[in-house]
Amino acid sequence: MKKVLLIASVVLLNMGLMAQDNLTHQQVDAMFAGSPAVNYGIENRLPAYVPSPAVPAYSNDIIINNAPGRNQRNLRMTVAFNGWLYAAYTVHNATNDSSRIAVMYSRDNGQNWYSMAVPTTMNAGIDYKATDIVVTGTDTNNLKLFIAGALNFTSTTTYVLFVDEFNATTGAFTANRYYLTKGTSRVYDVAIASDYKHPAVGTTPYGVGLVYSCYTSSLDSVVYVGSLDAGQTWTQRQTLATTGFYNRKVSISYGRSQSGSNGRYFVAWERLSATSSRTGNILVARHQSQVNGTFTTPKFLDSISSAAIGLCRDPQISAMDDTEDSDSSGVSVVVLVARDYTGNGSDHDVIGFYNKRAHFTDFWYRLDVDNTSPTNAMQPDVNYDPAYNNFTCTFFDSTALDLPYHVTNVNIPSTSGWTVINTGYNDVGNNLRAPYPQVHINPVASQAAHAWIAEGVSNNGVAMFDAEYVFTGIQPGSDLAEASLYPNPANASVLLNLTLSGQANLRISLVNAVGQELDVQNMERSAGNVQTTFDVSTLPAGIYFVRIQSGENMLTKRLVVTH
Repeated sequence: MKKVLLIASVVLLNMGLMAQDNLTHQQVDAMFAGSPAVNYGIENRLPAYVPSPAVPAYSNDIIINNAPGRNQRNLRMTVAFNGWLYAAYTVHNATNDSSRIAVMYSRDNGQNWYSMAVPTTMNAGIDYKATDIVVTGTDTNNLKLFIAGALNFTSTTTYVLFVDEFNATTGAFTANRYYLTKGTSRVYDVAIASDYKHPAVGTTPYGVGLVYSCYTSSLDSVVYVGSLDAGQTWTQRQTLATTGFYNRKVSISYGRSQSGSNGRYFVAWERLSATSSRTGNILVARHQSQVNGTFTTPKFLDSISSAAIGLCRDPQISAMDDTEDSDSSGVSVVVLVARDYTGNGSDHDVIGFYNKRAHFTDFWYRLDVDNTSPTNAMQPDVNYDPAYNNFTCTFFDSTALDLPYHVTNVNIPSTSGWTVINTGYNDVGNNLRAPYPQVHINPVASQAAHAWIAEGVSNNGVAMFDAEYVFTGIQPGSDLAEASLYPNPANASVLLNLTLSGQANLRISLVNAVGQELDVQNMERSAGNVQTTFDVSTLPAGIYFVRIQSGENMLTKRLVVTH
């Protein structure tokens, strides 16, 4: 049985970790000792359910593209600055052994998806092994979509790595930006990221980073390739690891903060001891100072906890990308992994590692997302939420057949668990086998969007989508300009900071997840800044909403309460 920490123990542990940067790895380890594109047609759907502004409600699960007889896998999603959604995945037809990469887009919050102008032919003799996707740009006039992929010409066993660029507004193909023939050296996995939100020093106008794993029977490697000019040329290349082991899954994230304003790319990958191994080691490396420089010596993360060494797989990394700092004056970075707790594949956990000064140090510490029986948690994903300074995560609970959604603050207030936002946002669970769910924050809604793979007829994968959006109904010309909550998550009181564009009669209410008003404040204010507070010290931990009304206009902000 895994240990269940008492509340008092958790409090003491968190107090100890407040000064984590002064602790040695051995001291932190001791705290955890013993812790366990042919368009095949858009499927007809029911009308999307639009929730009330006060209550977050996931709509019916949406099929991104119904392709009978085609096996969809390796799903990746990205969200543009304006909320437009893009999904890429591999498609395979077993009947004639043909395949391609499909790219879909949605401009209505994921309710309807359409094919982009990617190559639509199902290619016989070509097997697409992996793909990843990132959208860049802060204006529809410069919106770019980069699609990275690995393919295999089955007749010659030749592997190719590529990065294609598309105009993300028109969908038109722009150019093949990177193409590398690897011969018989198999490219196992690829991952791509960009610094376009807060460009790194030395990039014009921003950069793009790519990492891939490549292996042969005698030598494996993990390689980073970077562009400093928005994907036009790829001049930065560095081998991060060459071993006699087997490097498989890779993940990349760009990190930046006030103190780490140069910006760095952070890379995590798994290293197995044999091709048949279920689990292995997790390594992480980063740029030492700037994105046009060298990487640090890889750090073995699983070595931090004796109960994780060699038992991990499927790493996903996310870095704080902001103009603020963590409470340790740095960039917070989280790596989540699936751990085989028993070592025999019967009990998996989602655990992780974090560093709140990751742009300066290699001082990593252990955290847990789901480390409880009888949950069998695996296939994690993690992403940074700049609106609330949170890390958001999802994973596959293969016991309950659910896809949960959890969050924690960038300052990691608790290392023993994350706040549960939703225990399972998927409507159907009996069609999950290898969903590898994704979570991204829609910057327009400041809420989570999810994508995953369900199982269709004959175990063919089907790309799915859902989101927690709250539709607020803000009208053009509204007196409500912008609002923020601090702190968020909160455990005592929360400050609402509101900007008014004109005089307004305000009705501000604190609402729980089922729409009940717990506190209401009425006030009349002129244009400018308005501040008010709510006492949340006696509320149960969970999700709440602060609803701001002015005439016919309404604005809703999500609040997480933790204790």
